Amino acid sequence: MLEIACPLLSEAAGSRVRGLVGSHDPVAAVEDALNMHGFDEAIVSTLPAHLSRWLRLDLPSKVEGMGVPVTRVVGTGLGASRERSVGAGSPGSGLLVR
Repeated sequence: MLEIACPLLSEAAGSRVRGLVGSHDPVAAVEDALNMHGFDEAIVSTLPAHLSRWLRLDLPSKVEGMGVPVTRVVGTGLGASRERSVGAGSPGSGLLVR
């Protein structure tokens, strides 16, 4: 999947995007990525709320608690809606942006 997603995301972002494979635990995976690579922002992409395990785990808030701003993208089946937090730790699962 990364070999397909990264080029598409790089084109959309206008800069290089890379993907990382981490722990099966999404909180641990994000924490590891932040600690090892020092990203400035996290983008958490989830299924709609009624289907999303990551939202039931409150992943976006847990990532914000790690000190980075979080942009949440929620799939709708027909596209996605986007919500961006104002700053680290503010109320606001996945790609990390450098």
